[in-house]
Amino acid sequence: MQTPQILQAIKNENAWLKKVVEEHHFDAIIADNRFGLYHPSVPCIFITHQLTIKTPFGKWSEKILQNKNYRLINRFSECWVPDEVGENNLAGELSHPSMPPGLPVHYIGFLSRLKKNDIGEQKGRLFISLSGPEPQRTVFENLIIRDIAHYRGTATIVRGLPADVNLIPSTNDIRFFNHLPAAEMNDEMEKAEYVISRSGYSTVMDIAALGKKSILVATPGQSEQEYLAKYLMQKKFALSFDQDEFSIREALEKAVHFEYKMNEYSIHSKLSSFIESFLSKLCNDKL
Repeated sequence: MQTPQILQAIKNENAWLKKVVEEHHFDAIIADNRFGLYHPSVPCIFITHQLTIKTPFGKWSEKILQNKNYRLINRFSECWVPDEVGENNLAGELSHPSMPPGLPVHYIGFLSRLKKNDIGEQKGRLFISLSGPEPQRTVFENLIIRDIAHYRGTATIVRGLPADVNLIPSTNDIRFFNHLPAAEMNDEMEKAEYVISRSGYSTVMDIAALGKKSILVATPGQSEQEYLAKYLMQKKFALSFDQDEFSIREALEKAVHFEYKMNEYSIHSKLSSFIESFLSKLCNDKL
């Protein structure tokens, strides 16, 4: 989507929101990375991990985008960032820019719908998550299908196609799913010795929630994922590969000798306490 289209979409979303606020008299708004969901007379929270937007064109282009990003974010009352302050952060420069936006910024810890259920890990078991835009999702899937046919362990492969009715045949050891509900995905990831996935930030936080050893393959052309994959490998959080160099066999051979450092990244979300504090302030302001 081009910039004029994005701005028009934000404008349309904002016009819709104003009608909804007038009709339902909302006291506050929490927007998950939705720039159009702000109202000048209602407290509005903006949630994002992308205070810095990575591009393939270098720092000058990132600075231009950051200024535009901040102009949109600064219309809100507060910004909540799903990451930690300090060395145990997961998003690096994305969520910790050298110059923050002008509104209050709060780091609310990692967010994930997944949690440890003490399901035993199985040696040689893989959980492979395919996601993202086409055609790269299919390119990655074809690489996985090519390699998994020769894999001697067990694997659960989620294709990221919830609306697709076409199924890839499974065997007793290698199972394909178009989609899995959160609870089932939670169990399958916990059973796995390694998780192979894209390096999207939501997936990264899920991996942190379960403390899993992971192998990340960034979607080509997605600068944020490419940055996260390299950054998290430097921190020993995950092993990463470029897609055009990826093979399951080579990745697992390197993963065996990779010094994963996962214990530092347990999920301690502060979201509930921030919401309680926000609601308390709203109530006090109405008195």
